[in-house]
Amino acid sequence: MLKPTKHATTNFKMLVPFLDEVDRCGGSITMTREGLMPLSIEDLGYTFEGRKVYGMMHFYTQAGDMMRDPDMTFAVDREKGTVEPLTYQQDNMGLYQEVYSEDGKRYKPKLRTDLDNFLWQWMKNILEQGFDPAKKEGK
Repeated sequence: MLKPTKHATTNFKMLVPFLDEVDRCGGSITMTREGLMPLSIEDLGYTFEGRKVYGMMHFYTQAGDMMRDPDMTFAVDREKGTVEPLTYQQDNMGLYQEVYSEDGKRYKPKLRTDLDNFLWQWMKNILEQGFDPAKKEGK
């Protein structure tokens, strides 16, 4: 098992109120703030090691299509209190990146570090913008 990323614990602490609300609401929540893109978080299942995987994205509509700006998936280890980034996608740039290949044979340590740093900054921004998991639309 890999050593946790630099922000694994901090990211977990910032995310856990949102993830708890996703779990309480049956798998997904969407939050809105005036003048900002909506934020959606959903339960995507489990990794083969049993860690829960969530997806989080800001999104907008362009020509009738939903555009992810950005969309990230990450694995959560509640026992250890850590989060590990898995993928990053940004539709308006045609960008999709995976830390681990689907077959598990390729691993991108620099991308893992970059996404860990990005998630830390993104969560700081989300909290500063006033997104609140208690004020959401669940399904």
